[in-house]
Amino acid sequence: MKRVLKPLVFYISYFGLSFLSVLLLTTGFRHPNLSVFSREYVDWLTSLIGDLGIFLFFFFFAWLVFKSTRRRINFLTTVSIIFSVICLGVAAFANVFSLGFSFVQLDSFQNPTQIKFILYYAKYVINFIINPPQIYYFIPIIAILIIRRLTDTSLHQHFSIYIKLISLLLTLVLIVFPFLSYEQNRKGTIFEYTLNPLYASSKVGVINYYFYDLYSYLAGKDSPMTDLEKQQIEEYLQKYEGDCFVNFIDNNNYCKTNSYTNLANGKNLVIIQVEALNEFVVDLKVNGVEITPNLNRLKQESLYFNNFYSSAGIGNTSDTEFSTMTSLYGNGNELTIIASHGENYHTLAKDFKQKDYYTFSLHGNIGEFYNRKEKHIKTLGFDRHYDKWDFIERSDKELNLVHDWINDKDFLSISVDIFEEIDKPFFAYPITVVSHAPYVPSKEVPANKLNLGKSITNLSRNYLEHIHYFDEALGIFLNKMEASGLLDNTVIVIHGDHTSSLFKKDIEGILDKKLTDIEYRQIMQKVPCLIYAKGLIDPGIDSSVHSTVDLYPTMANLFGLDYQYRFGVDMLSDEPTYVYSPRSLDIFFDDFIYIYPTKKVIKLKNNINDEKITQLIQHFEYQKRMNDLILNKKYFA
Repeated sequence: MKRVLKPLVFYISYFGLSFLSVLLLTTGFRHPNLSVFSREYVDWLTSLIGDLGIFLFFFFFAWLVFKSTRRRINFLTTVSIIFSVICLGVAAFANVFSLGFSFVQLDSFQNPTQIKFILYYAKYVINFIINPPQIYYFIPIIAILIIRRLTDTSLHQHFSIYIKLISLLLTLVLIVFPFLSYEQNRKGTIFEYTLNPLYASSKVGVINYYFYDLYSYLAGKDSPMTDLEKQQIEEYLQKYEGDCFVNFIDNNNYCKTNSYTNLANGKNLVIIQVEALNEFVVDLKVNGVEITPNLNRLKQESLYFNNFYSSAGIGNTSDTEFSTMTSLYGNGNELTIIASHGENYHTLAKDFKQKDYYTFSLHGNIGEFYNRKEKHIKTLGFDRHYDKWDFIERSDKELNLVHDWINDKDFLSISVDIFEEIDKPFFAYPITVVSHAPYVPSKEVPANKLNLGKSITNLSRNYLEHIHYFDEALGIFLNKMEASGLLDNTVIVIHGDHTSSLFKKDIEGILDKKLTDIEYRQIMQKVPCLIYAKGLIDPGIDSSVHSTVDLYPTMANLFGLDYQYRFGVDMLSDEPTYVYSPRSLDIFFDDFIYIYPTKKVIKLKNNINDEKITQLIQHFEYQKRMNDLILNKKYFA
């Protein structure tokens, strides 16, 4: 191939294609599962300066280190490809997890038992990358390789060592300047105590941010809590210590007590947290097959919340456990129970222990996963955690494992055996696991058992097969509870923990309709929740907005517990609330949806005006900032 391009053309292409990779990411192009942050002109300018500084740094570094044009251009070709791969990787991660990647998230996999999940989620990343729209991310890579091939590297140009060094130092100014502006501007915002990679990179530049993020992760220093921050937290907590409150949404007065107070005193409580159970599967039929018949029947005898949302961040199931027990949101970017550990949190399990209940959690994986064996006792306050080995020890037969986990049927059945051994009221927290991604068929959950037809994707089919398997396990559990005589003396709560990780095309195939990006994200964040309390709570459907942070105050009031702080609301009251996704910062009110990164408002009712929306979002900003301050400074450590 004839080399017809001068090195100058290559150098210009290096800058242009590097910026193209960044723009494909930051403009949100073909990203249905996240909203990129809207930016003012000054934000565009600072992010441009930040990335330009990085591009120039490597450019002048090449001139400083390599004497030949060929080696210099080969180095810059490699660097440009790395930039493109970084942007593609961040896009893939963001679309799978609904938030930007940060190196601090590697701590989620610091336990060797969790490393295998990297391989599980690699399937989703590959699925995203090979999806036809993502071919755009390969354009800069292909283009730089072609231009490199056409560039005449026999031409040489030299600059003095002083010019090279001065140029290299000047680029450092371009790199550092955006961070000075960013650190100053995020004070007093919801990002002051929570790192949000998508927000930060929109201010300082994508490539620039990730070099800084890597440095921050390796340095690993936490700033201590100041006296002012401690005072702010204590003033915030005082607002939630009283018996009655003025609700900020409707300005009405609500109290901790109501007609449901202490109604379930002395009864058992079982909260079943179901892995990856999205709300859209309830009452769903595919090719004439009912996916969750047992859950559907129980729903008819329960109070069902059909507008209930997950509060999980990157910690997924673990984050939901933390929110359910503490009524606090995770910060979204870290494994909350690890990053914000402490032994002084006020939790639902601790409150039940004060009433002489036996409290315990159960999971079909080993106790080292998410460090449940320690964190569920020390941080969440349970008396005991039953893990995989406890179930194997109790079984008189060889248990069929699913991806090395106890299958849900044996898990829930043996859980009832444990319940029967307890001679006093108990609070049990079984957490299922079989319906965890990547939904690979197994002996216990074979492929195409339900004959769901060919109108849906393989991923969707496998997901629904696993959900149906859980539903069969639920049927076994309910029958055994009834046969044991425990059912009538037990309140049962069932809720999903987080998204199913299905892609937009998968959901559209299941529901047989096209979805907007917002509709897709809302469907993915919505999980089912029901409260079965025979003779205590009338069956029905509640369509008001709620999330897992509301379970603590609801159960505390229903069982007459003495709890100190009331962050969520009692779902059995009429008090309005809102929920938000710590990942995407989508905010859901009864009357509207607010997409925080883009400031987009979707009104669901006409009785809400713009001024009221502004007031509500300002209150959200205050609450989130204080929530994250409590976690960041480990106030309850």
